[in-house]
Amino acid sequence: MSLKHVGPGSSLRPSPPPTTTTFGPVLPRSADVLPIYISAPFVQRMEVLVLTMVGAHGLTDMVIGYNDPGMWLMYGSYGLCSFFLPLPVCAAGFLVHSAAHFSADVGVACGSLTSLVIPPLIIATAGLVTAVRVELAYLTLLHVPLHYMRVWSMLVRSPLAATIIIGAGHAIIAAWMAVRRKLRPVRLSGEPWYLTCSHAELRIVNALVCAHVAYNALSSRDNVTVLVGGILF
Repeated sequence: MSLKHVGPGSSLRPSPPPTTTTFGPVLPRSADVLPIYISAPFVQRMEVLVLTMVGAHGLTDMVIGYNDPGMWLMYGSYGLCSFFLPLPVCAAGFLVHSAAHFSADVGVACGSLTSLVIPPLIIATAGLVTAVRVELAYLTLLHVPLHYMRVWSMLVRSPLAATIIIGAGHAIIAAWMAVRRKLRPVRLSGEPWYLTCSHAELRIVNALVCAHVAYNALSSRDNVTVLVGGILF
């Protein structure tokens, strides 16, 4: 901010802030308090890392069931259903599958709380972005490690296939997430890039998640709760 003389007898007054810069228009004052991930590349990279870890853990299905026609049939069936059913129905199915899936981590009651009760409460009190971040924290710190522990004995039967499929999957997903972050920048409202999804993207994610849940349920014969959840839902 500079000072300029505005006339005889007048005092020095600060000049108004510029409305444009070399890089484009100046953001409104409200942009000064936008979330930190807009101005912190490290946080953006961590978001890509977290989303990659969460999204890639389902690739264990390909290692375990790559020669199982039932696995491919299940993923294909869920894909068709997800693209032909209305989005509200897909969303309801997603929530039910999440509750059944999380019950393998923390039991039926806590699994239902984690997927059906706590997220709406956080959305109502702190907003959608906070709710998504809480869910991502739960998935990263608890669900994904427990998932690998549950399937580890099956992964080590095909160590080379597991290394190639899961490693390549992480690299591909990370690259896509990085590109997508560039294509869909954060909005001035503070909405993160990973929440700006099209209907097609939502349907794809819904199909992959629900198929992953159902296949794990049907292949986890030692977990009656998850097995029943997979059969019913």
